[in-house]
Amino acid sequence: MSKNPVNWKEKHTEYEKSILDDYGKNRRGTDMENRYNKMKNTL
Repeated sequence: MSKNPVNWKEKHTEYEKSILDDYGKNRRGTDMENRYNKMKNTL
């Protein structure tokens, strides 16, 4: 996958969900579960 979202074209939604899932499961920080869920619900 290209690092540039402009190049994702018809796969944009698929790639964005994949990145978000990886982010939500692996990132550490304050209130990450709620932050992840908020981002996931806005897709």
